[in-house]
Amino acid sequence: MQTLKNINPTGKSKVQAVGAIMGGVSGYSKFMATGTQFKQNNGRREVGLYRVPTSVNRQSLYIEGKAIEGKEGNEKESWDKISMQNLRIVDNTRYIVNGQLVLPIEVVELVDNPMYLNRHKKLARDYGVKYLLKLAELAQTKAKPSRWYAKVTSVKQWSDMTENMLINLFKKLGQMKEKLAGIGVDPKWLPYFVGANTKLKGYNFDKCVNYAMSRGVKKRPNMLAKAIKNNIDELPLIKPKLQSVATV
Repeated sequence: MQTLKNINPTGKSKVQAVGAIMGGVSGYSKFMATGTQFKQNNGRREVGLYRVPTSVNRQSLYIEGKAIEGKEGNEKESWDKISMQNLRIVDNTRYIVNGQLVLPIEVVELVDNPMYLNRHKKLARDYGVKYLLKLAELAQTKAKPSRWYAKVTSVKQWSDMTENMLINLFKKLGQMKEKLAGIGVDPKWLPYFVGANTKLKGYNFDKCVNYAMSRGVKKRPNMLAKAIKNNIDELPLIKPKLQSVATV
């Protein structure tokens, strides 16, 4: 019978000695190969109750139509330092029917080729139906809505421009909603107020908000709209510069 003493005359560590004993056991070699591969894939990091591997691919988590997606850029970051700014909360609950995602009619009508509906369903799962609805709303302001919609939802255009455009737009809408929380503005008018804020350079817009919030004002949304209109009407007209034409 082999013992640690018999096979360890050179003073090897106990781990090495046990390995020498187990070397002849059936299946041990396969077990060790699996362990080695696992170590190579995961490194030597310890995974405890509050620690996770620092290099992972975070996949979308879908629960009853809701998805919480972590977007990881080119640089891999530790999960220990994830902030809410790196998370995108997707809530498609209203559009789940019998466990399946159903696109709203406003979006479907803009997809000329039904074969591409799966592309739009994927965008809806990854970013939320509200992203597609906002594009559908913007598309109605274009000369050819379906063509514009198809262009901005293409794979290349989405990664190059559309995604960042929508992220910035929803950020501005969220900030405006928070700024006008005490006035009671209908959310459908938020894009108008975002545009007005840009025209009035922010400062004059804030003065309009404070005016609408004054004591004694009964219809604050109406007062805000009126104050904004008056300020915009007072803006100086910017005349286009005329290029001089050289006389012969």
